[in-house]
Amino acid sequence: MGAWATQDVCLLADYVVPSGATEIRLLPNLSRGEIVHATAPSQRVSAPAVLDGIAEFFFVLGGCGELWRADSKREEVTELHPGRCVKMPAGTLFQYRTGNQSLEFLVITGPGGNVTNGDLQNGDGGQWVRSDLVWPPELIRNRHGLQMFATRLTISLLTDRKFEDY
Repeated sequence: MGAWATQDVCLLADYVVPSGATEIRLLPNLSRGEIVHATAPSQRVSAPAVLDGIAEFFFVLGGCGELWRADSKREEVTELHPGRCVKMPAGTLFQYRTGNQSLEFLVITGPGGNVTNGDLQNGDGGQWVRSDLVWPPELIRNRHGLQMFATRLTISLLTDRKFEDY
């Protein structure tokens, strides 16, 4: 029997996907798969990727966008909107983009590995040209430093002390 886990979604991202198009927040996972919370800002395009040895689901919580997915037999573009769930089996080449709203969704990986262990590979081609990096990587990598900065700024705004005193 496994351990119980309870966790709230963090304000700060645990990491940003390699294309820079999406923030990822880790949630409790299982040994045979994982679930993460993903947020992509408006007007962004991910880099094409291929699922290497894993299946993946996107469940849209909010916002809108489009998902392009292809395999050796077919390809399609699917609308992403709240309540929609899409499945991508292992070997699927995919890319997503947001419209005028940000996109908030859950990414669920199935047996065979998980995204944080490197089973998501860069893909060739794609449907759209990817966006530039959105969040400075140093802010995500130095999560503790960002939290300390936010704390110092909050204290200085709520008190008469100078920001430099902390």
